Amino acid sequence: MEIYEKVKRYLHENIGHMTTAGTPKYDLLENIWRVTIFCKTERGIIVVGEFSLGKEGNFVNIPTKREMLKVAE
Repeated sequence: MEIYEKVKRYLHENIGHMTTAGTPKYDLLENIWRVTIFCKTERGIIVVGEFSLGKEGNFVNIPTKREMLKVAE
């Protein structure tokens, strides 16, 4: 699963080890991959964002670390 591994690698290199990628889902209407991002917190595992990747697997939209931290607070 190339999309999953790409997002997971990005998270570990740029955001932190407490985040992980969910199952990639392909949006047929928009022709993009959507990957939910989860974070382990004191309150449990919560959704902190969503990555979008083009059909070929290039990043289209990546929430910033700050945006994801804001959700986790």
